[in-house]
Amino acid sequence: MKSFLAGALDLCFPPICLACSARIDSKDPFLCSRCRENLELIEDFVCPVCGAFDTNRQEDCSYCNSELISFDKCRSLYPYNNVMRTLIHQLKYNEMTKISSYLAEKAVDYLRRHNPFPEVGCISPVPLHPTKARSRGYNQAALITKKIAASFSWTYRPNLIKRTKFTERQSHLAPEERKLNVSKAFSIDRKETVQDYNILIIDDVFTTGATVNSICRLLREQLNGKIYVLTIARA
Repeated sequence: MKSFLAGALDLCFPPICLACSARIDSKDPFLCSRCRENLELIEDFVCPVCGAFDTNRQEDCSYCNSELISFDKCRSLYPYNNVMRTLIHQLKYNEMTKISSYLAEKAVDYLRRHNPFPEVGCISPVPLHPTKARSRGYNQAALITKKIAASFSWTYRPNLIKRTKFTERQSHLAPEERKLNVSKAFSIDRKETVQDYNILIIDDVFTTGATVNSICRLLREQLNGKIYVLTIARA
């Protein structure tokens, strides 16, 4: 009966693609086949440290040469194109939390196939300020992180990093303004014992790297292990 009703509903109200509003013609829950093809993993010609996808040699990476990198390695799954932008926007601002499972599955598949971060000990999301978390009702990075942690049996540390300063949305700011915006915006929970772990930090989008660099700079002061970063998209 349930499958019959589901089929009837699909016939009367066919699922549409979040990105282009075309009818979904596959088992993908959110995207049509054409938009799904636009989600191509960043796999070739990336900087071995920061994951920038315009080079395959660290010494030629303009990002690494212009920034004080506080992490040991960063990787991103997808370019931040219109399709990925729509998915992340729907997840963050329209309460479509099921997208977090969708993106987490893609991250898990990527990590299993490429194994870019050896010997991860614990995993933690980039936090929201408590005011923003209460307003939104959830932290999208935390939803993704928890699912990744469960897939690998990694220790999930949702409270390792605290956001202590309410900041403007980074997407509205210029690169230098982004750095100032997140300056002294985070703290590390002293109750967490992670000194000897390799830590993986998860966020949705890497744009200028100001947020993750600010966090990793704090972690670097307390850790003996490696600091890794994984984001779903890279702008």
